[in-house]
Amino acid sequence: MSYREFSEEQLPQLTESLNELVSELLAEKRENLSWNSYGPAITPEHCEQQVTAEALVEIKRKCAQQGGFLDPLDQQSYPSRARHSGDANYMSFKQWLKNRGLWKQGRAYEEISKVVVGARHSGTYWYPENGYMGWHTNENHSGQSRLYCNYAAEDRKSFFRFQSPDSDEIVTSWDRKGWVFRYFEFGDTPETRLWHCVYSSTDRLSFGFKAGSA
Repeated sequence: MSYREFSEEQLPQLTESLNELVSELLAEKRENLSWNSYGPAITPEHCEQQVTAEALVEIKRKCAQQGGFLDPLDQQSYPSRARHSGDANYMSFKQWLKNRGLWKQGRAYEEISKVVVGARHSGTYWYPENGYMGWHTNENHSGQSRLYCNYAAEDRKSFFRFQSPDSDEIVTSWDRKGWVFRYFEFGDTPETRLWHCVYSSTDRLSFGFKAGSA
């Protein structure tokens, strides 16, 4: 597993191209986005608990009890490698983004393709206040690289948290106001999988891309 972060200063052209979308997206009426994974009544206490080290221990315990699967239904689709908690609170702007042509064209896509070869979308998440995604590893898509372009409206009000496969240390990477770019590769063995989660108490936009040609 490898993990790297890049700042706005390191990827200025990508930052500039994404900024063109962000102001428009933040002005969008939230009811026009997908609420399939969003519950406005979820409490801050629940969100904070789901991204703790204790929550990760419990998820791993359940995973071991269920033959390596967080959700037994995963075994039907991913016979040997699925790891996803399915526990999250966010809005999706997938269709909004698709309508604006960022999928396989446009300046932002060109800049992203310089970082991730054959880039394809892997996530379009708007985490509002009390937004989060619980611990997971994405092992149903193992052997890939990912680039997440994360925009935060406020400084140190949201984070990306992961457990180092090398030391089991829990690492919290706080978002700065503006952009942080996170690149990582993962696999489906104990040495290469990356347990990670996301938390936000502000508006946090996440544009995710994975490597591939299809």
